[in-house]
Order: sequence, then C-alpha cells, then structure tokens
Amino acid sequence: MNLLKEYIRLEVKKAIKEALKQDQIQQGVDQYMQRTSQEKEHLEKSIDKSLFTLEQVISNLKDKTIIFLDTETTGVDPKREFTMITQIAAVAYDTNTGKKLGEINVKAHLTDAVKARMAEEAERIAAGTWPAEKPTVEKLLDMTSYFSETAPFKEENEMMEDFLVFVENYIDRSPLLVAHNARFDMQQINAALQRHELPKLPKFPVIDTMVLNKNYLFPLFTVLEKEGEPAVQPLLKVLRPNKSFLNRLGNLGDAWNISTEHWHDALADVQQLAGILSATIKFFEKYKR
Repeated sequence: MNLLKEYIRLEVKKAIKEALKQDQIQQGVDQYMQRTSQEKEHLEKSIDKSLFTLEQVISNLKDKTIIFLDTETTGVDPKREFTMITQIAAVAYDTNTGKKLGEINVKAHLTDAVKARMAEEAERIAAGTWPAEKPTVEKLLDMTSYFSETAPFKEENEMMEDFLVFVENYIDRSPLLVAHNARFDMQQINAALQRHELPKLPKFPVIDTMVLNKNYLFPLFTVLEKEGEPAVQPLLKVLRPNKSFLNRLGNLGDAWNISTEHWHDALADVQQLAGILSATIKFFEKYKR
C-alpha cells in the first residue's frame, strides 16, 4: 500500500532527524529502526483495518439505517457503584435518502449511590483531602449540562428500556451504530443493561470514528502535507497545533467547521458526530489512494 509505505518512510526520516539533533546518531537510528520493524506489522494491520472499515461504511450504506449515539456518565468504570449513564442520545438516518428517521434523548435521575458519592466528595473538598486534579461527579455533571432541561428525566432503567426499543425499531434495516470512542459508550450501555437485568443490545456493527481518525485519516493528512496539498493545512492547524493530533470531538468539529455548541451534551455530540463522519467520508473519497 503506497500510503502505508510513505507514512512509515516519513516516520523513519523524522526519527533520524531527531536523533541527529540529540547527537545520538547511531544509537537513535538503531533503536528507531528496531522499533519500526516491530511497528510495521501493527501499522499494516491498523491502517488496512481502518481503510477496510471506512470502505465498508461507504460501499455498504445502501438500504441501511445509520444510528449515531453518545452517552454521558458519572465515571469511567461501570463497575463502580457511583457510575451511571446520566444521558443517552441517538439519531437514526436513512442511508439512501439522508432523511432523519427518529431521535431519542433522555436523562436519568441520579441514584442514591451517586448522591452519596457527591456528598463524600464535597466533604473531602472542604477538608482539603480531595486531589485537585481529580474531577468530581458534580464537575462532570456541570460539564455535560446535566442540570439543564435539554431532555426529559427518567429512572436509569426506564431510560435504557427506551434506548433498547429505539434501536430495535430499525433491526430490519441492518442498523450501523456510530460513536466517537465507541468502546467506552458500548461498555457503558452494556453494563447499564446488565445492571437493570434488561436484554442485551443486538450485535450490530459499530464504527468508532476515533479509531478511524487515528489509524487512517491522520496518517493521510501527514502524507498530503508532505505532498504540499493546501487543503490539508487548515485541518492541521486545528488538529495538530503541536506534534500530536487532537482526536476529541470538539476539535474535529472545529476542524470541519461543524458547530461545537453545547459540546458534551449527548444530543449535541451526536449531531456533531453525524457531520464529522460525513465530512470524513467526503475527504476520503477525494483523496483516497
């Protein structure tokens, strides 16, 4: 694959240049070349896989329903007692016409365990024993606009029942689920369904836009930059202000000129995500090798 070879060549060249700067020429080159041989197989697999996935998205969209989804939570680990889904949103589209088919947007009342955790955090903050760098549940709720009346409130089990029914409505049209950092969302959804003894989510294909960006789109940007393609410069200015690419939803929205207002509200994130995937596919179709 020309793209893969060019990407690896650029990375090797960059590493050698860095080694020369540090006056560790032979050691730096030897170490990087060894690492490159180990990474080459990983790069081939990851880029091939993401290309295949993106090609699948483009070529297999006919006669399907695409469902963009997002969750907001009180924590990362769904096994913790105080971790729950506070908001879930999803929007379904007909892939033939682009017509919006349906939408769900629900928030959940806080459980007693979450309220107890918030009280404990408040006490520790007052006592000066809460780590300043560690976000509190209340901070997460504020960041995700939980207290704003942007969605109806239900108990978490009722919210998950509604979500399950929403997704299953499209089971006859081969739904494709799309999320940014899908592993997190699917882990939270499956844990919540299990927590409330609800049926498992059907095994629909899931596209993770975070993985697609990391494994294919960002390397493509690197190659296009090297070739002097002017269209990539505004994207790089937003997504790679320093050495590393930014892969957060808000950064991607800014790069593709998609509104990031109310970022971290689940429904707003879903609407962003739909625009981002559309822009990504159009870019891929224009510049794919």
